[in-house]
Amino acid sequence: RRAAMSEAQLTPREVKRDVELAKKRAADKAGLRTRTNEQLPNIFGPIAQDLGQASVAVALLFLSMRMLTWMFLIAGFITAFQLPVIETFREHIAPDSSVWMKLAVGSWQDWVDPAKHTYVTTVEPPLWGEPLTPNMTVDELEEYFADHVVLPNALIMMMFTFFLIYLYRRVRTASEDIDKAVISTGDYAVEVLGIPMEHADRKELMDYFRKQGRGKVIQVELAYECEKYVDMREEWNKLIIDYKEVRAAYLTKTAPSKSDQTKLDDKRSELEAIEKELKAMQGPGKKPTGVAYVIYDTEASRNKCMQVHNPSILWVIIDFFFGWIPCCRCARPRYHGVALKVDSAPEPGDVYWRNLHVPRSRVRYLAVRTFALAVLLILASFLCLIALESLSNWVGDKGQELVEGEAQGDSSADKPFKNSPMTWSDLVGQILDFAAGLVINVFDGWIASIIVSLTEGELRYTRTDFEESLYVKTALAVILNSTVLLFFVHLASAPDDEKAMTFWYENGGVMNKAFFTIVINALVPSIQMALKPEDLVNRYFKARYAKSQAKLDQLWEPAEFEVTETFIEVTKTVALALVFAPVMPIVWWISAFALATKYVFGRYAIARVKQNPPALGAGLSLRFGAYFNLIVFLSLLSQFWYYGLEQSGGERDTTSAGSWLIFALTIFLMVALVPKNMVPYLNPYFAKEKDLDENDTGGKRWSAEPGLDRYTCPIVETVPTYVDDDEKLRGSTFNQKAGAPPAKGTKAAKTGTTPRSHESAGTYDEGQVAEEQPAQGGRVCLPCGVRRKRNQEML
Repeated sequence: RRAAMSEAQLTPREVKRDVELAKKRAADKAGLRTRTNEQLPNIFGPIAQDLGQASVAVALLFLSMRMLTWMFLIAGFITAFQLPVIETFREHIAPDSSVWMKLAVGSWQDWVDPAKHTYVTTVEPPLWGEPLTPNMTVDELEEYFADHVVLPNALIMMMFTFFLIYLYRRVRTASEDIDKAVISTGDYAVEVLGIPMEHADRKELMDYFRKQGRGKVIQVELAYECEKYVDMREEWNKLIIDYKEVRAAYLTKTAPSKSDQTKLDDKRSELEAIEKELKAMQGPGKKPTGVAYVIYDTEASRNKCMQVHNPSILWVIIDFFFGWIPCCRCARPRYHGVALKVDSAPEPGDVYWRNLHVPRSRVRYLAVRTFALAVLLILASFLCLIALESLSNWVGDKGQELVEGEAQGDSSADKPFKNSPMTWSDLVGQILDFAAGLVINVFDGWIASIIVSLTEGELRYTRTDFEESLYVKTALAVILNSTVLLFFVHLASAPDDEKAMTFWYENGGVMNKAFFTIVINALVPSIQMALKPEDLVNRYFKARYAKSQAKLDQLWEPAEFEVTETFIEVTKTVALALVFAPVMPIVWWISAFALATKYVFGRYAIARVKQNPPALGAGLSLRFGAYFNLIVFLSLLSQFWYYGLEQSGGERDTTSAGSWLIFALTIFLMVALVPKNMVPYLNPYFAKEKDLDENDTGGKRWSAEPGLDRYTCPIVETVPTYVDDDEKLRGSTFNQKAGAPPAKGTKAAKTGTTPRSHESAGTYDEGQVAEEQPAQGGRVCLPCGVRRKRNQEML
């Protein structure tokens, strides 16, 4: 036996890294899961029924994407016949339009004679009105343009205005339907604020709320200050992966060096220090935050508790002025003389326990700081675009001088393509406009990522608060950077005699930059919803160098579906479409393609690739509706600018164009400003304001529903220990699992014995854990208890 063990120490232990096991574990986590951990059977099933199991926000996100895709297609069909009219109008006022603008508004050379700018008489008439006539003046063309272009766009804006009404109603109906179909812990729980620190006792609170709710209380969970504890726990989670990597590398070596042993011991020492401090934080010195979460067994008890703690305004006034009279204090129950604030509770996974002790004034200050930094980022984007605009103007001027200088000779020297009218200055101008569109999209990504980091530092109380705050700031910054900024750049950098529409369609113009911005936005982000480049790098490059199964599992673990980021991308796509499509009708089709791809890739990602998203309410959809209001308003204002700009030859008559836009603006303002309960279509849903988090459980009990979560403050959870992991390895079967090197303080370490000298060769798989108990103090663990005992004695 001794000879066999001496021979075994010369063979390096094989570390078993099972990639297929990592893939299987990743597949078990991927895709939208129900409470019974079942994956959706159909990727493109009913939205409310399937995606409602994730959250109300996810269902409303995909409902909005699908509806807006169809609306963009309808708008594209409505404006398809406008393309020759717009092209003719553009040929009159901007004959030097860029090649991409000819594509953007439609290339209809059969309608116009480029040399004389007259109409060909063999043209088919439009869908309505009189046909175009030869030698039409610019003023006559404008009246024609008002009837055949402005009127359809005004109708499209009214269509999107009515979509707002549909969205508001759909938010209410979807919330009610999903809440009835999906039962969660939040249906039975209340959040309690203002608990006196000296009376933060779980038993007293349970008795108090049992009395107020007149029903069984399942759980009372107190929140403690645990910011430092959570930070150290996250540090431990990262360190345990590093420890497993070092240990796996140690086990693969035939003769580990002293530095290898030192590195392993250092990792153990760090883990032991963190575990010791975590246990010390769990002692009697924990500080309560005054917040608690109470779960009732029935929704009726929960509602009763909320009613008695939230009396009518009349009782609040009586209690405020006459609270010193005992008979008047009964309007609101008190806990040790304190009136507690009780409200509906967020879901257990929605709570940020580490931030519950932070004052609300601090949260507001940090939010203002984030807004200020976002403004600075937009200013940086503005300066970059100004620089590109100035460079584009300089290239255009030099190109014009070159063309004029070579007019006497062979002008083909300035053409990059032999049979193309494009000059070198045009080509460079197109490249610079493409760079401007790329800068806008890159800055949008940078702004979003920086705002995410800043919002994480705002110390929000729940995940819902964090996501809504993130959307409000990021969506506003992206809308301003993608749309409004282009107009300011044009006004700030263009010469005074070129600020009219004649400059908009040329190289360096607003529309040329907007076109590139829209195309890049449509092509790039959609596929990243299903699979991001960093996921490919982690799984197929970094995973090759992972030493342990734990690291391999971490690299293969699927990411969480990003609900808020998808809302932001949809908002940006809608903003670009509604602001620029009225003068570039092809943008309706590009935007419809962008939303359709986002919808398809998003449905596939959430059903099969990503992990379950956070359980967010309807707040994100309501804020999306508010920004949709802003976008429609910006679109109407931009159309007044498009069709009413002053021309170099005098002011154009915009009476016909303006009348249709004023009518559309009036309808929009009525919908946006009139209270929702005064709109007949919305009155049944807004006449009586309801809490969107309130669900109908149908009388079912919490204790009878499987899979519902409890509230657990992190500081009261069991402290993890790396020793458990080592003991699992020691308890694994021979030739399939193996032990770990001895920790500091063990007999082998004290006597200086080489850790591998008493270990048998075998394979090491952290993903498999034996059911049997590990041996105490032994370095070899065999399936037979007798044999294990003999080896212990021998060691």
